[in-house]
Amino acid sequence: QLGYKTGFIDDRAVWLTMLEQRNTSVHIYDEKKADELVLLISGSFIGAFEKLGQTLAEKLAETAE
Repeated sequence: QLGYKTGFIDDRAVWLTMLEQRNTSVHIYDEKKADELVLLISGSFIGAFEKLGQTLAEKLAETAE
């Protein structure tokens, strides 16, 4: 939530979904649910981390100016 408030992340819903999935993933014993999680990771989560990486690089560059 702090990352959203400070502008480091812009899609709060994706990050909250990641948090929820992280907390429940240890209890996945069904292959179908595991496959759904893989689709979430590849479809949304990786992109969110890439965007965060870009944002952090930009913020770092701003501090070096």
